[in-house]
This record gives sequence, C-alpha cells and structure tokens, in this order.
Amino acid sequence: MLIIPAGTSPFKDGACASAADRLAMCRLAFPPPLFEVRDLEFARGGKSYTVDTVRELRAEFPGDDLYLFTGDDMFLTLADWYESAALLQQVIPVGACRTGDRARLGEMRRYARDVLHLDEGRYHVSESEPLEISSTELRAAIDGDAAQNFLDPAVASYIREKGLYRYPNGEYVRLLKERLSERRFRHSLAVADSARQLALHYGGDPEKAYTTGLLHDVCKDTPPGEQLQYMLGNGLSLTPVELAAPKLYHAMCGALYAERELQITDPEILNAIRYHTTGRAQMTLAEKIVFIADFISADRDYPGVDHMRATAARSLEEAIVEGLAFTVKELADKANPIHPDTIDAYNEAVMHTARKEEN
Repeated sequence: MLIIPAGTSPFKDGACASAADRLAMCRLAFPPPLFEVRDLEFARGGKSYTVDTVRELRAEFPGDDLYLFTGDDMFLTLADWYESAALLQQVIPVGACRTGDRARLGEMRRYARDVLHLDEGRYHVSESEPLEISSTELRAAIDGDAAQNFLDPAVASYIREKGLYRYPNGEYVRLLKERLSERRFRHSLAVADSARQLALHYGGDPEKAYTTGLLHDVCKDTPPGEQLQYMLGNGLSLTPVELAAPKLYHAMCGALYAERELQITDPEILNAIRYHTTGRAQMTLAEKIVFIADFISADRDYPGVDHMRATAARSLEEAIVEGLAFTVKELADKANPIHPDTIDAYNEAVMHTARKEEN
C-alpha cells in the first residue's frame, strides 16, 4: 500500500502541519514492509490533484490495478473531482464508511452505479467496521486519552514534541460535548471543518470560520422554553414571526450565549451564529461561509446535498441562492412562517446573480 500525503491541496491551502511534518508522521505510522510512504506530491510542487499522482503511478506500474481508498464523504463526490473521468479510467475506487450507518453503504453503491457509471468490479465498498473518531476531537484532546487511544504512540509523541495542532478551540469542543447530543456534537465538528475549508477556498479567515462552525449550534439541544427564557431574561426582544418559530431560537440564543457566557466579542463570529439559519441581506463573507457550511458538512445526507457541495466548490454566491431557495421552499411546503431576513436574503442573492449573468 502506497501512502502519499498531499502536497498542496486545492481546498486546504493553510495546512496546520508542514509538508515535512506530515511526511514524518506518515513514516512513523506506516512502516515497511506493508506500507511505502512516498513524497511524490511534494516533489511535484503546486496544487495536488489525484489524477496527476495516478498518472505518475500508472507510468511506474503499467500492468497493475491501482486501487484508490477514500472515506464515504469523498467517495460520494468523485464525480466532481478534477478530471474525474480520466481518474476513474485509471483507478478502482474503494470507499469505506466512516460511521456505522449501514444505509450509507447502499448509497455509495448506487452512486457508483448511477452517477459514476461503474460496473461491478470497477469499484468496491468496504463493509469493515469503522473506528469512529474525528480529527477535530483528536486535535482538541491531543494531550489526553483520545490521542493516546487512537493515534500511533510514535505519532502522538511527535505531535506533542513539535507542538502541532494546538487550536484554541479545545475548551469549546469539551463544552459542546457536554451540552449537545452525540449526533449534534458530531454535526458541529463537521460544520467547523466545512467552514474552515470554505474560508480557505474563498479567502476568509479559516480559524474564525472554524470557531464559528463549532459554536453555531451551541444552544440547539437546549429546550425551546429555556432558550426563550434566556433571551428574554437578557433583554433580547423577539418579533412575532420569531416568537412563532421556535426552530429559529437556537441561532439567536446561541449568539447571545456566545457573547455573554463565552465572552466572545467578535461581531463576525456573533453575527455568523445569529444568521446561520435565516440568512439576511448584505451577509458578510463570514456569515455566508457558515450558512453554507451548515448545508454541506460531511454528516449531511439529504437529497441534493452532493449537488449543493459541488455548487459550493464552484461558487459561494450560487450556493447561497440554492441554500436560500431550499429554505424558503421547505418552510412554505410545511406552511411555516418565513423570517423576513430570509426573504430579503433570497431576493438580494437572486438579483445579484441575475446582474452577474447580464454582465
């Protein structure tokens, strides 16, 4: 098995560990003779696209089958990869589910058949039992039991000695672990990762986006009555539409909680939490990033999520239109009130997109 750490990813321009550190950790974690760690992406330089790496390997192994291992989240986006058709002619993708959700395996098989148009034998879906741990949890507990239990001891020691992955969000992760259900906690981690990637892709502040993604649902599992009492008790007035829509409480309550209890004063973080559900006109880049990250995080599996992810990778503005249209339709179909901020955001986004097309 060849282990090839990415050089410069097209979507992760601010890697928290250097190329040399990541290469060193791979060599500690994947010793010979079963594994061979290669630095060919570092040697090639520039953006690292998998198809370019595969072409190099195909020249070296012209008569062999090449298997490309991915997690389920990446497997379900293969059609959107750079030169995906050329890539799939060269490799046999193997997808492994990151959670114990058996339905995900069927989704992966249907995707391979109906979207990638691969015959049996030209792809594999692994049914091995996953080890459920996220990179975010490991980073937050790099000195604790989680790191010791899930990382190779030599790698854990290397990370500590080098001082890698020292995010200032460890306390927030521990707080969320206490306040949220397991499903909501993992969603928050996934949104944080997604927000950071979007920020890197669109020129935002990746660490601010990551923090906001972590905290966007900090009050989600608090009963609506308690949320309302907290907001009113802290002087926050709600409009009739807001009072009639308890599903909106957590965003308003979350921003207030972050400001008062967590002592966060950055208006970009507070507003991104506040408007991550409704959106609003004249959203900042930080607000747009978290709004879309909540739609496309790796744990999301609603119909159309893969299309939304592809749109977000291509154009943040188009993704905003798509996300707002989804929200308006869902609320209208259920005869629920639609917040004026959502209507304003949708109208502004649609008119902005129309003007760009005219020009």
